[in-house]
Amino acid sequence: MKKQKRQISKIKAPKNSIGYRYVPIRKHEYEGIAECILTDQVSSELIAEYFEDKPFFEWFKKTHR
Repeated sequence: MKKQKRQISKIKAPKNSIGYRYVPIRKHEYEGIAECILTDQVSSELIAEYFEDKPFFEWFKKTHR
């Protein structure tokens, strides 16, 4: 069985047709997401969603200032 590459998860995953359920960013995804943010590959709306994850936001501020 081949290993599949894991895609970066989004902050919010569908819960139902009305609302969303919060899904935190995993620590091993921090660098990949940060690289995409810094190279303008992510929309401002999605950046705002990523920064709702407080541990990621604090890590990003600390490492990319």
